[in-house]
Amino acid sequence: METNGYVARRAGASLVPYSFSRKALRANDVAFDIMFNGMCHFDIHQINEDWGPSFLPMVPGHEIVDVVTAVGSSTSKLKADACIGVGTFIESCRTCGCCPSGEEQYRVTGDTPTYNGLERDGTTVIRIHTNPLVAAPDSQS
Repeated sequence: METNGYVARRAGASLVPYSFSRKALRANDVAFDIMFNGMCHFDIHQINEDWGPSFLPMVPGHEIVDVVTAVGSSTSKLKADACIGVGTFIESCRTCGCCPSGEEQYRVTGDTPTYNGLERDGTTVIRIHTNPLVAAPDSQS
């Protein structure tokens, strides 16, 4: 799936238009169109590498409102056309003591950040697992 965004190509750089391909959906993934993306000072620190090295080029942002365009074969929590919100992480281990109780933000084994990180398979982040998404009340299946 071809996607357009804005990228920081190097540390401290301004954002410029960028096209890239997203990966194929896995069974529990959700494809989406980003309708709104907020950026905060956290994102600027990541672009500037103020807290250490970043994965560049980087498409920053983690305060996202999306519309689901497709779901993986095992996804039952959401359906196409659902309005969803995406925060600072897109996947967690789902096995530590925190994750099953809905406390993923305190996870023990790490997470997959929305950007500036790697997926569990070591590749760059371009898809979202169903678990951390927040659906608008009228968008749930």
